[in-house]
Amino acid sequence: MRRLTKILAALFLVLALVVGVLPQSVDAAPKAHGVSAAAKVKGPKIKFKDIEKSWARDYIVEMAAAGILKGITEDRFAPEEPVEGAQVLAMLVRALGLEEEALSLDGSLLNQDYLASLPGWARPYAQLAVENGIVTREELAAWQPGQKATRLEVARYLTRLLGKEEEVERQDEALLSSLRFKDLAGLPAPLRVYILIVSNAGLMTGDTNGNWMPHGLINRGQMAKILSLILSRLAPVPGALRTVVTGEIVDIDEGDDSEAAEITVKTVQGEATYVLAEDVEITVDGKGADLEDLAVGQRVRLILARTADGNAEVVYIRAENLGPEKVEIKGTIKSLTLGLDASITVRTGDGRETTLVVREGTVIAMGGREVLLSDLELGQKVEVKGFREGNKLVATEINAEAEETEISGRVVAVVIGDRPALTMEDDREVRYTFRISARTRIRLHGERAVLADLKPGDEVTVRAAGGEALSVEAERPEEEEREVSGRIVTLVFGDNPSLSVKTGSGKVYTYRITGDTHIRLDGKAATLDELRTGWEVELTVKGDVALTVEAESPQPKEEEVTGELVQLQIGSKNLLVIQDQDGRRREFQVAKGVRVLLDGKEGTLWQLNAGMELTLKVRSGVIYEIEVVK
Repeated sequence: MRRLTKILAALFLVLALVVGVLPQSVDAAPKAHGVSAAAKVKGPKIKFKDIEKSWARDYIVEMAAAGILKGITEDRFAPEEPVEGAQVLAMLVRALGLEEEALSLDGSLLNQDYLASLPGWARPYAQLAVENGIVTREELAAWQPGQKATRLEVARYLTRLLGKEEEVERQDEALLSSLRFKDLAGLPAPLRVYILIVSNAGLMTGDTNGNWMPHGLINRGQMAKILSLILSRLAPVPGALRTVVTGEIVDIDEGDDSEAAEITVKTVQGEATYVLAEDVEITVDGKGADLEDLAVGQRVRLILARTADGNAEVVYIRAENLGPEKVEIKGTIKSLTLGLDASITVRTGDGRETTLVVREGTVIAMGGREVLLSDLELGQKVEVKGFREGNKLVATEINAEAEETEISGRVVAVVIGDRPALTMEDDREVRYTFRISARTRIRLHGERAVLADLKPGDEVTVRAAGGEALSVEAERPEEEEREVSGRIVTLVFGDNPSLSVKTGSGKVYTYRITGDTHIRLDGKAATLDELRTGWEVELTVKGDVALTVEAESPQPKEEEVTGELVQLQIGSKNLLVIQDQDGRRREFQVAKGVRVLLDGKEGTLWQLNAGMELTLKVRSGVIYEIEVVK
């Protein structure tokens, strides 16, 4: 029943509100053979009557064609309608390719106090948003049912999604002084940093009157634009449903009755050919178009979706005709203008400087992945392609050399939560800590993984730039048995028993004690509760588990004590108090495997009663045998 409730909640969200699964990585489709439904392209399927005059039309058409956003009815999208904060979290979680994980979360995770104000359908998304550092538990605890999302709230979520939270902590006043919006007076510095980051990234740039409207509500059209802009900049998830491809058309095959229509595109990674869906949505220069309107040389953005048979096909094409005069410039970045009127100035080897306009459709790549203009740095080497439009140059593609480092070593610590991070140590025992963002690609044994899958001891190679991990390739070495010796510093009893040892080098290691751990004290079988801190031990371990423990007490002492049972405490730690023949009360710890003899027969602690005369055999203060004296 609980699973059915999750499914119905998800369906309600998709049909009534906004989104399906967001695009991620898929492979290019192979050429189709035989009769294909895509052989004849029928054209547009988007029929929203209320978006033709909307500034967000192209973004809405793109997201709707991909199945990411849906209308509130078949022919109405309502681009100006505000979006609830819970819906924004759901969209961003889907952008990370985590919807399936959200819907499979254990119900106990969704009953936490900080989720209480959210509707049932939103709780799985909110929980994963917390785990991925998009929103905090404190923010959710203060949630108001049905609250609409403000622009400032969305800016905060996007900042965290892009791994830029560290910049909020720095609150660089020099950078903040570059904010020229008129309506930010009195806004605290940390909040202005969120605005600075998303504005510089070109995601939320404010209006043409110089206002950013921090407390204004975000609407469905604005979210369509934001989702379109971040899709290709998040870490791709192998096997997920959709992806974004940008490049230049080099060939178009309209197909026939036996083969599907195809498009070949030259991207920064090379040429690739893709099959067109039967109902592919096409726009050229911002207007609805047909297949015959596409032409070699046009810049295109493709959205691909996986078909039922596992291949991929193009469901959306946005094409743009470039000016006849193309340009290509190589050099270093002299200056960057971020936000509104974005541009890049490149200085070539002969000292000439060229400025090009940077538009939303400009492809910016660094280290083999798409980034934002604000991720580039002055002095960085770049290759810029573009064209002349009137008296200005427009950049279509910027390829930047990443100032990257690659470090190999072992994982020391993994931090999951609001500020996810990975700490590693190289062979020289130098430690490095890297931010982990939604753009970080993590693989374990060659398979896609998340930060929580890694653990201390894993061997990793981290490729990083600017303190952010771009990729993490991890291998978990096969655990081997080894010997460890030292002094006991901590003993933990209960459900998860463990033992911590300080070695001669001064390092402390903790090992789990299991039911299979063999413990010996002074050469005899013993239990964990018979050991004491400060004693010397020799361990055989495998990974973080102790296989054997050989302990020596400083001065092993055997004694035999006779007296009357006064008190017996049975629990996680068994204690026994007797009054000896001299009238003294003495308390001893009782070993878990204690032997009890009643009338010469084996018995249990539960058969002992106050007043009984007992003879106790004690080793190092712990009773290991009890005999009832007649």
